[in-house]
Amino acid sequence: MLALTNAEAVSSIALTIYTSGLTAAVAVVLGIPLGYLLGKYQFRGRSLIDSIIEIPLMIPHTVAGIALITIFGSAELVGAFFKGYGLRLTNDTLGIVLTLVFVSATYSVKQVEEAIKALDPKLELVSRSLGASSTFTFFNVTMPSIWRSVVTGAILTWARASSEVGALFIMAYYPPVASILIWNLYAGYGLHESVSNGVVLSPGAVNVAALMILINLGIFVLFKLVQRKRQT
Repeated sequence: MLALTNAEAVSSIALTIYTSGLTAAVAVVLGIPLGYLLGKYQFRGRSLIDSIIEIPLMIPHTVAGIALITIFGSAELVGAFFKGYGLRLTNDTLGIVLTLVFVSATYSVKQVEEAIKALDPKLELVSRSLGASSTFTFFNVTMPSIWRSVVTGAILTWARASSEVGALFIMAYYPPVASILIWNLYAGYGLHESVSNGVVLSPGAVNVAALMILINLGIFVLFKLVQRKRQT
């Protein structure tokens, strides 16, 4: 496949895999405590927190990109603060991950939340009644019971992050991930590869898109396998 021999396409796909994987890892770190809190306890403000977590699923992602850049843009308060320490939150790998976490981490949080709600509370109560600490109980009783939901959330987060376009166009257009490269190739050269005087100008939007479909198909198959084992 021509996409595999084009340096720009390979670079963008590698960046997509890297940033989506990093996003999934961050989402798991955030999703476990947040999901546990929302799934186990009833407290004032819980509905508000739950609604905030679900906002990225309800708003257009171009709107999400505008919201992010008005907060983290280099000329804005937060963005200027980090820029003073040499950290760019726009048009940089860090900006890509920040954007992807915002639009896709919800999946990890909700998966953990639903798993905690479905977990028999007697399991933790028995552990605590036998003298185990809350930390021991969480890592040795709760986590072994919900780990498939954690993995499922991570896979869904990865898949969602790898397909993001709208928010990245505004917040972190460069370096281009695969979804943005595909759009650039389509807008500039059309669907198929472009060759001039024996020089390949474009690997073709179709070729890069087909490769991303295969990668995401593999992730989806993994997701279904995890789901099947969890149901069993």
